[in-house]
Amino acid sequence: MNFLKLNLLLNNDWITIVFLVVFLLLVAVKLIYKERLFELLILLFSKKYFLKYSKETPLIFNGFNALLFIVLNIILSLIILVFTIEYKPELIGSHSFNFFIKINMGVALFFFFRFLLGYALGVLFEAKQQQLLLSFAKINYLFNSALIVLPFLLFTFFIKKHNFLVFQFTLLLFSTLLIIRYIFVFRTNKSLIQKKWFNFFLYLCALEIAPLLLILKIVN
Repeated sequence: MNFLKLNLLLNNDWITIVFLVVFLLLVAVKLIYKERLFELLILLFSKKYFLKYSKETPLIFNGFNALLFIVLNIILSLIILVFTIEYKPELIGSHSFNFFIKINMGVALFFFFRFLLGYALGVLFEAKQQQLLLSFAKINYLFNSALIVLPFLLFTFFIKKHNFLVFQFTLLLFSTLLIIRYIFVFRTNKSLIQKKWFNFFLYLCALEIAPLLLILKIVN
């Protein structure tokens, strides 16, 4: 993929607006939750964030998570969009913005139903609070990963040379961060996993492995 191919399939005017929305949301988060945002950014190097915010109520549905979920949704949708342009351009057609909106809706619904399923499993196995803490850890590590790859994603759209190389690096970095995320989540919840390893295995299959297999089937 080169800049010309990307530019032909996308109208950079709406891409610019999308990135502007992302940065405005981040400015709002910084103004309202300055200390919490900084602690989120250093999440991989400090346990302070979880020690401080894992006792909040509500744990998942609060203003900080809501704003960052919108940012996360946009970043993931842009990554999927560029991936589709390179490997499945026939899916996009001539209306790239409409396709982007569909990806946004799909990503949002994916996380919504995934949370509902996780909550249902938590109730079923009498581990509702533990499941909420696990969801809290996973979504915040995901926020952290998305913010780290954001500058590289920006370069993918707005540099005229080697933008596909930048995107490949972005994918590699994001994949590495996801692996690190799982390692940290499992380490943080080690005692819970050891006590209820069978329940955790079912949880892992239902919420982690099954969605990946479904996505791979759709892509292929």
